[in-house]
Amino acid sequence: MYKLRDYQQQAVANVVQFFRKKRVPAMVVLPTGAGKSLVIAELARIAKGRVLVLAHVKELVEQNYEKYISYE
Repeated sequence: MYKLRDYQQQAVANVVQFFRKKRVPAMVVLPTGAGKSLVIAELARIAKGRVLVLAHVKELVEQNYEKYISYE
């Protein structure tokens, strides 16, 4: 189980707040090493549905998948 850092929790809260007001696509920008995978995992958990995450290389897809299934 991972615990989100304060800035990750804030990113999640900002996205949730955005989608409560609007139904348009959004982009979350975080610096390298900020834990984007965990933010995505938390948003997917909240959404309770299927989520499509794209990456430009297969290794990132596999790496993210492993993080997602280990995040509860």
